[in-house]
Amino acid sequence: TTVAAPNPEEDDDGSSTGSDPAENAKSSGKQTATKGRRGCGAHTDCGFLTILAQDDDVAGLEVRRAEDGAWVSAPPIPGTFVVNLGDLAARWTNDQYKSTEHRVYNTSATKARHSIPFFMNCNFHAEVSSISSGCEEKYEPTKAG
Repeated sequence: TTVAAPNPEEDDDGSSTGSDPAENAKSSGKQTATKGRRGCGAHTDCGFLTILAQDDDVAGLEVRRAEDGAWVSAPPIPGTFVVNLGDLAARWTNDQYKSTEHRVYNTSATKARHSIPFFMNCNFHAEVSSISSGCEEKYEPTKAG
């Protein structure tokens, strides 16, 4: 289920054509209580920024540590959100900031896991080019969508 404010300037594919950035929250639904069951394989988010509300008492989110490639748990901390940078943030900063590779495995054999990610993205047709100055650009300008 995707929750978003209606946009009168939306294309048939759901992409925004107006000047507002695309925002949406997606309920990941219930991840069943099966210890070690993969909820989402390793990936980075394609947009700019993701804010994640996790279940307070069921861990499962893991992030890949850049230094050595090891997977480390990002256990839920009650009353907090997890913030991940996406691929567009990496492009804008010429890789000064990297997108966060992550995955989800339910760690409980008795409790289902719930989470709600909020994806903050650019307008579908916005140009994305490096904002870094004084260094060689790694990426050609492109469109966000």
